[in-house]
Amino acid sequence: GFVALRLTPQERLLLERARQLSLVFLSMPQREAAKYRGSARHPQHNRLALHGLGYVFQPGYADRRQFHHVAGASDVCPWPATGSTGEGAALGDFRATFESGAALLSSLCVRLLEQVDVNAAAEWRSQVLEHGDPSVCDAFLYPAAAAAVAKSAEEREAMCSHLDPGWFTVKQGSLDGGLEVFDRSSQAWVNVEEAPFYGPGGGGCCGRDVA
Repeated sequence: GFVALRLTPQERLLLERARQLSLVFLSMPQREAAKYRGSARHPQHNRLALHGLGYVFQPGYADRRQFHHVAGASDVCPWPATGSTGEGAALGDFRATFESGAALLSSLCVRLLEQVDVNAAAEWRSQVLEHGDPSVCDAFLYPAAAAAVAKSAEEREAMCSHLDPGWFTVKQGSLDGGLEVFDRSSQAWVNVEEAPFYGPGGGGCCGRDVA
């Protein structure tokens, strides 16, 4: 199923700030950003999948750069240093802003899950308390240069078809478009970043039930 999440002006400002700071971080030279790769194991919650925690460079996906955050492992995430000068000043309150943005999206998903199945939401909370929160929040940067030299549509494709784990995937709308999800009712791929998809009033974010 698909839903459009309507955000308050304050919520939009928070997520926009997180997006801007993520762009600053992901635009760092590759050698510098590579310092922020995290551990594959949490010292207390060994069931949490931490593969790719922190910075990830993926040349096989149109030179994609990624900052991968796991809610239950925020304490061991390799956050970039902030400060009053240089790169630290440009990053500002990156950690606090990113964590707040991730918490906002998580709370929206939990509220949505409660409307779908109250028992499932209760079970999820119980599992989080016991094993840690596996919810992830990712910031991506797809360099335009990689798409510019692509010789075919296949080479320009940044990510092939896949199934995300978990209950919901929340994606911020993009003016560039291109995100498609599979509609099982019509057995067809649907571009969820085109205005007609949302009907009158449009929509800024989209969600996907992948359970």
